[in-house]
Amino acid sequence: MAKPLELGVAQVHSFDSNPAVYAADKDFLSLDLTAGERVMVRVTSLTNTLTLLELYDGQGHLLSPVGETQLSWKPTEDATYIVGISPLTSTFGCAADVGYVVVAEIPEIRTVYLPLTMRNY
Repeated sequence: MAKPLELGVAQVHSFDSNPAVYAADKDFLSLDLTAGERVMVRVTSLTNTLTLLELYDGQGHLLSPVGETQLSWKPTEDATYIVGISPLTSTFGCAADVGYVVVAEIPEIRTVYLPLTMRNY
């Protein structure tokens, strides 16, 4: 069950299960997105936590963008997408020990027009 991730709203998470005793913790967050609208998901560590970000479609199939601190992609269809966040090391604990902040945003797209110079030879 993926917790919803709202655009522009930061969430604090942590990896709280001991991987020596339980399966390593992995957080799943869902995003409802519109086709063609670029989205960026960024993770900022609170405690030097190293993360791995993976993108899944609504059926749980792994998609191509993967990153350690951010994912950026343009959905090809209106759908629910899932972001999986897991630790790259076997650390665990509360947010004060292995915490991170995750936020999804629609990045501002800037159009820059440059002068064009042509020469006739």
